[in-house]
Amino acid sequence: MEVAPAVQHLLGLESLTIPELSAIVIAIGPGNFSALRTGLSLVKGFVQAAGLPVVAVGSLEVEAYPYVGLGRPVCPLLDAGRGNLAWAIYEGFKEGEPLVLTEEQVSTLEEVLRAAPSNTIYCGEGISKVREELESQVSLEATLALAPSPTRHLSALAQLGHLGLQTGRTADPATLQPRYLRGPAISKPKPPKRIK
Repeated sequence: MEVAPAVQHLLGLESLTIPELSAIVIAIGPGNFSALRTGLSLVKGFVQAAGLPVVAVGSLEVEAYPYVGLGRPVCPLLDAGRGNLAWAIYEGFKEGEPLVLTEEQVSTLEEVLRAAPSNTIYCGEGISKVREELESQVSLEATLALAPSPTRHLSALAQLGHLGLQTGRTADPATLQPRYLRGPAISKPKPPKRIK
């Protein structure tokens, strides 16, 4: 099913139209390049056509949000390909704004483990890629929040978006860009070789 018709179908189930919404909330990454571009393009079209505010929320924040009330650092992990993880470490949220211990980045699991406090809660879809290494290397104080995919919950995205809307943290749709954390795997082609 195409994305736009799926959105229209879901709105129809609630007898709503896009102009009747109060805002649109979008997870802006990190994530799959094509999916982020497609989703953001669709949201920009809806926002421009209906004159709605848009609230952008990071995917790592969405992963961390269900666990931050437990009073421990939370490290969401997402598979970034090429043996790397996208991650950050949060100590909580204040009015929907993340309290960041370690900024979002892409690196190896070894770098994550060096940065994370011993009592960290690890969560996110990336755990499945590194579960054995995590279980063998983390402290006994650490917790692995194992959950089936998808681990990003729409309820967390909606709550963070609502808080962002209440506190005026809306994004300018004209300048809003996906959050990739690194460039694509595709590189520029090499110049053609001269034939002698």
